[in-house]
Amino acid sequence: MKHNYLLILLFLFNFCFSQSRLTKELQLFKSENFDDVTSARKYLLGLHNKEVISALIEMSKDTSYVELKNTGDLIYPGTKRFYGHGWNVRYDIDWLSARAGWLLEEITFQNFGFLKKEISYNELVEITNDKLILKRNDEAERILTYRKIIADEAEKWWMKNENEWTDYYALSEALKSYNVYRWDLAIHYLRFGDYIFENLNIENYTKELKPKLIEISNSKNSESTSFQAKLLLNDDENYWYSNKKIK
Repeated sequence: MKHNYLLILLFLFNFCFSQSRLTKELQLFKSENFDDVTSARKYLLGLHNKEVISALIEMSKDTSYVELKNTGDLIYPGTKRFYGHGWNVRYDIDWLSARAGWLLEEITFQNFGFLKKEISYNELVEITNDKLILKRNDEAERILTYRKIIADEAEKWWMKNENEWTDYYALSEALKSYNVYRWDLAIHYLRFGDYIFENLNIENYTKELKPKLIEISNSKNSESTSFQAKLLLNDDENYWYSNKKIK
């Protein structure tokens, strides 16, 4: 009895600690300091779980502008100085909604639309089916309205898929899709991701994922994507797998 009691206490302690750490890292991810953002991103990406997805969907509703500092040679829409090289992030991550979307799409292998940096009035009317939206000359207002819409769409998607969602299923579905950006996310994970998650093994890769990668490698939809697929397929020693850590 005493042994069981101690096990329960240990479980509760670990649970509270992990939740506290998650809250801390999510707060750091909202920071203006890019070093904090990248550190938190790495931690959250490593968790790659449902709690993180739920938190990022909530964060995607945040329309705050938090201009990044200490970005070094980062290349992104808010770049003030270009050094001719650096990490290229196409999301407008000075906006917390886009910053959340950046990581959310990477974890879920979905293309919700957070990459979009501008939208016309007519496009917005078409998406909302609301012709009473005031026509604005302010592009920032339009893109914020758009991001609120896709944040709601992401939340609806999660409400529908949360119970059955797994990392492996998400990865597999991305490769089966006909969305080039989802292909890019999935292939990038396979080539460069740090962690192995459940059901991602050589057998499943060979039987289920590799046939889709062969299709993508022959696709005419994106030359760069098909090239990345070919590089992965050329890895006969499966270094993409052996270089990853067990999650």
